[in-house]
Amino acid sequence: MVEPEGVALRLAEWAKRRRASIAWGPAAELCSARRAVLGLREDGLLDAVFFRDQLEPVAGEPDQLPEWARTVIVAAVPSPAFTVAFTTSAGSVTALLPPTYVHYHRTHDAVAGEILAALGPERRVELTRGPVKTLAVRLGLASWGRNNITYSGRLGSYHQLVGVLSDAPLVPARRRGPAATAGLQECDGCSSCASV
Repeated sequence: MVEPEGVALRLAEWAKRRRASIAWGPAAELCSARRAVLGLREDGLLDAVFFRDQLEPVAGEPDQLPEWARTVIVAAVPSPAFTVAFTTSAGSVTALLPPTYVHYHRTHDAVAGEILAALGPERRVELTRGPVKTLAVRLGLASWGRNNITYSGRLGSYHQLVGVLSDAPLVPARRRGPAATAGLQECDGCSSCASV
């Protein structure tokens, strides 16, 4: 079995080849991210219907993790935006489709397989069920924009976040973000995206 330092090196090499950014921490961070989102709902900061219909089905139980899970890994993989065109009786309209909505499941499955290959065949990997954006911010991989999109270093918003649980005993690669609500400094005092 490869030592944790060797596994971390292989993950870093995978991220470099993939042109991705990656962070990891204790599996319990997933529980903390879930509780943070539930706290927003309890504080009335998330619409109850939106939470019920969109977030609750994917949030997972706040404190449930597989027994074998030791580490949570989140990767921000490059993903371009797509332009779609709609033709109506009034003419053509084009719209920018954010990268997170294109090839969503296919990307997640592919990245989970690639992370497993980097960790080694003796390891276990499972896609996370929970708020991956919040988790990415908590792990220091991304920051929130005022528009609820995460921004990750050199990738900006053109990324797709993929989270996996693993039994690999990795030492956290980054400092944890200051809070689940850490935002971009560039957004302070700006509301351009909110006025569109």
